[in-house]
Amino acid sequence: MKVLTVPSIIILTNCPEVQKNIKSLKKGAPTEYNLRERYKVPPTNNRNFQINLYNSIPNKIKVLPLKDFKSELNRVLLENAFYSIEEFTEFFKSTS
Repeated sequence: MKVLTVPSIIILTNCPEVQKNIKSLKKGAPTEYNLRERYKVPPTNNRNFQINLYNSIPNKIKVLPLKDFKSELNRVLLENAFYSIEEFTEFFKSTS
């Protein structure tokens, strides 16, 4: 029986969101807060987390259509039990 770890479930739910919305995401897009206000803490941004996860995936997977992207990502996550997000990002650094 193949079961996904909690970090793998987080990865599998967040990365396809970026893949779906890749056209609307722009490099250097304006943030929701004023960078000149030093003492205000910026809001937690889930989008940055999603983008960082997505960026750790190799291009050969990223170029796949969404359905194939999800399937391939699921396959990788099932074959490798990642117990942290860092393990996932390091995995692709070591295989490329």
